[in-house]
Amino acid sequence: MLYTRICHRLHIPILRPAFGGVFVLPFNTLLKIGPRVREEEAHAMTIAHSMGLPVPSVISYGDDGPGTDGSIWMTIVPGQPANQWWWFVSDEERSVFIHELDEYIVRMRQYSSPFSSAVSSVCGGPLKSHRACDGVIPRCNNETDFLAYLMSARWVGGFSKEQWKEDEEAILQLLTVKHPIVFTHGDLHLHNIIVKDGHISGIIDWECAGWMPDYWEFGVSLRVHPPTSEWYTHLRAITSFKYEMEMAADRVLARTTDQSYTY
Repeated sequence: MLYTRICHRLHIPILRPAFGGVFVLPFNTLLKIGPRVREEEAHAMTIAHSMGLPVPSVISYGDDGPGTDGSIWMTIVPGQPANQWWWFVSDEERSVFIHELDEYIVRMRQYSSPFSSAVSSVCGGPLKSHRACDGVIPRCNNETDFLAYLMSARWVGGFSKEQWKEDEEAILQLLTVKHPIVFTHGDLHLHNIIVKDGHISGIIDWECAGWMPDYWEFGVSLRVHPPTSEWYTHLRAITSFKYEMEMAADRVLARTTDQSYTY
């Protein structure tokens, strides 16, 4: 395993993880290890770093072959998760945070997929998602196939035929607009954004990154927040948010498929 090799090379004891599968190492670095850690995540971080986004620098990726745990050795970004900060600061501080987040999202939107209309991981293959029944969405040729795959997990229990049909029509509104396929973090919740001194110092956990319809970033970020929440209100006010119809449709999709999600 890469972690044990690093420990031997640096002449330090093999440590227990600080949290989850994350081991803090010397020189302001850490090692993320686990069955869900894939090389695609390291590639996504490298791409994001090249875009000028505040992400950890990847030092190396390693695994012991197919089916084994992967590991990413990276630098540590200073600060605290935004979910530990957001609720205790002023509206002015939140506005600064939201403005910076908007700038980063806009920057990501400037990069279109090298795989044409396909919805895929950054490397063109299947992508990780907490909104898939087995945690993985296969590469889809286009947005229509992507939505069809997500809809295939709709839960049939507890809905009348009329409600089922009404929900289907609401979800299919997503296809009334052709959405650009853009570079997407895919799990942009507050706990994956690091804040220091009132500014965004890092965006972490890129395991769900890929080339996805441009509304998806917001659908993921807002799924667990009601439209009346402070986070929803602030996020919908940024310049890159123009997806009221998409969010309404995506909420119906989430409500009818969340029994199949992996968390």
